[in-house]
Amino acid sequence: MAREKTGSNLHQPLSRRRVGTETFLALVEVVLVLAAGGLLLALVRHLATTGPVVMGDDIAYYRAVAQKIVAGQLPYRDFPFEYPVLALVPLVLAGVASSFEAYAWALAGLNALFLAVSAALLWFIARSGYSSRSPIRTAGVFVLLVAATPVVLFRLDALASLLTLAAFAALIARRNALSGVALALSALVKLYAVVLVPLFAWREFAAGRRRGAVLVLVASLASAVVVSATLFALSGASGLEFIGYQTNRGVQVESVVGSLVLLGHALAGVPVQLSVDYFSWQVASPLVDALGWTFVVLPVAMGALLAVSAYSSFRWSSPGMDAQLFVELISAALLLFMLAYRVLSPQYLAWLLPFAALLTRGKLALVLAACVLTSYIFPLAYQELLALDPGLIIALAMRNILLLGLFAWLVAPGLRICLGRAIRPGRTHLSPVVQ
Repeated sequence: MAREKTGSNLHQPLSRRRVGTETFLALVEVVLVLAAGGLLLALVRHLATTGPVVMGDDIAYYRAVAQKIVAGQLPYRDFPFEYPVLALVPLVLAGVASSFEAYAWALAGLNALFLAVSAALLWFIARSGYSSRSPIRTAGVFVLLVAATPVVLFRLDALASLLTLAAFAALIARRNALSGVALALSALVKLYAVVLVPLFAWREFAAGRRRGAVLVLVASLASAVVVSATLFALSGASGLEFIGYQTNRGVQVESVVGSLVLLGHALAGVPVQLSVDYFSWQVASPLVDALGWTFVVLPVAMGALLAVSAYSSFRWSSPGMDAQLFVELISAALLLFMLAYRVLSPQYLAWLLPFAALLTRGKLALVLAACVLTSYIFPLAYQELLALDPGLIIALAMRNILLLGLFAWLVAPGLRICLGRAIRPGRTHLSPVVQ
C-alpha cells in the first residue's frame, strides 16, 4: 500500500505541471487571438479610409508588370522582373484593372482562393495523421494564422505556399513524381521551395523507398529544366537575371542582421542610414560590415543543425514520432531560408503558415506571436520603424528572436536523438520511420 501511495505521489506533480502548462498556453493563445483580432480591425479601418495603398508599393509594381505583359512585352527580355517566371501567374490573373484599388482587391480575392484550397489540403493532411489536432481545427487554425498575417492577401506568396503544401500532400499520398513537380513549380514562383527537395527525398530514402526518393529528385529537376528552357527560348539569358538580382540585394531592415543593426542603434547609438533599393528599405551601417560574417556562419550553422536533425529523425525516430517530426523539419527548413537570408519581408511568413497549423500548441503559439508582431510592424507602424522608434525596433528584434527560437525548438528532437545515439552507440536502433 505504501509503495502504491508513493507512486501516486510521484505522478501527481507531473500531472499538475502538465495542467499548469496547458493552462498557461491557453491563456497565451487567448491573448494572441485577441491581439490578432485587434490588429485586423485596425487594418480594416485603414483600408476603409486610405484604401489598399496602405499595403505598400508592391501592388503598384505588380500592376505595372501586368500592364506591360498585356501590351505585348515579355518579362526579362523587354523589362526586368525580380521574381521567378511563375510568379507572373497570380500577377497576371489579377488582371489589368481600371484602377490601383480594383487591381489590389482582385489580387486579394485570387489569393483568398489559393488560401482556401490550402485549407482544404490541410484537412486532408490532418486526416492522414500529420497534425496535432483534428482536421477541422487544423483548417481553422490556418484561417486564424492568415487573419493574423493579412499582408499575404496582397502579395504573390500564397500560390507558392499552396504548391509547397500540395507537394507535401502528394508525398503523403505516395505520388512522389507529382510531389517533385509541385516543389519545382513552387520554387519557380518563390525560390524558397528548393530547400525542401533534398528533405523530401531523404525522408523517402530513409524510409526504404529509394525509388520514391529518385522520383522526387528527378521530377523536380526535370520540371525546373523544362520551364527554364522555355523561358530561355523566349527571353534568352536575361531570363535568369532575377537570380543575380536577389543575390545582389542589400540588408533589409526586417532581416535578422537588419534588426540587430537597428537594435545597436537603439541601445548604443550605432549610426545607421536607411534607403530604398530593390523595392525595399535597406540599412547601411558600420555594424553591417562588422556582422558580414553572419551571412556565411548563420546559414551554415542552421543548415548543419537541420541536416543532423533530419538525418537522426528519419533514421532512428519511432513510428509515433515520425509524422510530427517531418512537419517540424519542413517548418525548420522554411525558417532556415527566411532567417539566413539578408531579406525577411513580412509576406515570407506565408510560407510557414500551412505547416504551422499542423504543429503542437507551444510551437503554434510562437508562430502566432510572430504573426502578430509582424502585422503590428507592417503595415500599421512601419513609418515609426523607419523613423527608428525604439519600441518598434524592439518589437522587430522580438519577432526575429521568436523565429530563431522556433527553429531551435523544431530541430531539437532530432538533435536529442543524435546525442542519445552518440552517448550510447551500442544501443539497439530505435524503431524505423513509418512506411
